[in-house]
Amino acid sequence: MKVLVIGGGGREHAMCWKLAQSPELEKLYCAPGNPGISRVAESVPIRIDEVQRLGEFADENQIDLTIAGPELPLVLGLAEEFAERELALFGPSARAAELEGSKVFAKEFAREAFSLDSRLRLTLKPLFFNTVDKIDIFKREFGGEKIILIPDPDSVILRIYLRNVCRFS
Repeated sequence: MKVLVIGGGGREHAMCWKLAQSPELEKLYCAPGNPGISRVAESVPIRIDEVQRLGEFADENQIDLTIAGPELPLVLGLAEEFAERELALFGPSARAAELEGSKVFAKEFAREAFSLDSRLRLTLKPLFFNTVDKIDIFKREFGGEKIILIPDPDSVILRIYLRNVCRFS
């Protein structure tokens, strides 16, 4: 399997390091990568904001799976570019990526979906998860307490969150 990881930070380094251990991996690329990543993956000199060039590279090199680390290429339409080329990508659409890529968009989305006041705190209103549409975990601060709303307690995202995030916070 040929894999392309997009990004050049610590998160992408960790992904590349772990992917490199897979016996199913034929070739691992990282765009743009960094000196540490180049120990386990071939660095590709394409910036993360060059969405079309990333698509061309994945197409030309017959990449089986691309994993996007940072939100910028996703916000710029990486998922749409890869879908048009019928390439496999692990990452959300440009619209969904706006939740991470734009604080203004995320705040407006949260205000509309959860009826939040201007300080982004929950108001006393029933929450209906069908309005959330595919968001498994939504953290909010309410009266100094952190609250996690979980529509599906068996979700994979919840298990990953509890295993990896909660022990560090």
